[in-house]
Amino acid sequence: MTSLVSSYPTGAPIGACTNLNPDSHGPSTAKGPSPYKITFSSSTYQPGQVIQVQGIPHRWPQRWRYNNDQHWFFPKS
Repeated sequence: MTSLVSSYPTGAPIGACTNLNPDSHGPSTAKGPSPYKITFSSSTYQPGQVIQVQGIPHRWPQRWRYNNDQHWFFPKS
């Protein structure tokens, strides 16, 4: 299963964040290892070349509230 992935050949849309600091977007950044792992069948790409992209199954984050703040976390498998 895959999700839609969008890219923009002329760069990010006008509404995109211009501050590349993730701490400026509300809740603090996640701590610990990433819940994602993506691997590719090739480390380089040539036009027209077919490559395979694999990732671990997606785990949807769960939400809980504390003092009216939303907190998201990935449950342990």
